[in-house]
Amino acid sequence: MVQLVSSHGKTLKVVPSLPSGEPGLHDGISARLWAATSALAQESMSTPFVTGIADGTLPRSTFQHYLAQDTNYLIMYGNAYATAVNMCRPDQQHVAAALLEVIDKINQEVAKHTEDSGPDASATTITLVPATTAYTSFLRRISSCPTATLAEVMAAVIPCSRLYGWIGRQLVAKATLEGNPYKAWIDTYGCEEFNQASPILEAILDEVYIPGTYEHLLSIYEEAMRLERNFFAAQPT
Repeated sequence: MVQLVSSHGKTLKVVPSLPSGEPGLHDGISARLWAATSALAQESMSTPFVTGIADGTLPRSTFQHYLAQDTNYLIMYGNAYATAVNMCRPDQQHVAAALLEVIDKINQEVAKHTEDSGPDASATTITLVPATTAYTSFLRRISSCPTATLAEVMAAVIPCSRLYGWIGRQLVAKATLEGNPYKAWIDTYGCEEFNQASPILEAILDEVYIPGTYEHLLSIYEEAMRLERNFFAAQPT
């Protein structure tokens, strides 16, 4: 069922996610990109970090390491969205409004990571591992390119949102939740509120997609999915 999200006199046609956390059934470019890279999603799901979250055996030191790395990543991730907002034309202010709401959510996520990391953690003093640096450099390269299109930036940022939502929904259904010290993490990314963002982002990509650029966007989307997998795999266990 298509939901209509209206702002500034214009409407985005949003297809809600499936209960599994996958994109809803439609033939838009965003759904095609996810389907083409779903094997990488499975690889992320199989990393020791995610399996340790699922059964609650992940060392606390590993989770603290993840929080510090992810906080730095999210700052660059939010910057990429800010660039996307600035790329919106006057007739795309409904898109800009939706992106600004996502930026607000990212800022809340950074604040929560900082709180969970404790008083001694600082995003400015953490040594980033190569996987984190590679991911933030990728986002910077795509979003700061003088010839970048809005579709390219969306293809770079959507995989993070969609993959986390999918993993969250998978873990809600399959993970050991009772007594799991990471239940709050699972609940955060598996909840309905978090999973409302990806369909809106995908509706934006479907709207701004330029026909004939699928293969190019696939290369960007696939690289982001690969960097996500590498990020999870880089967490020490």
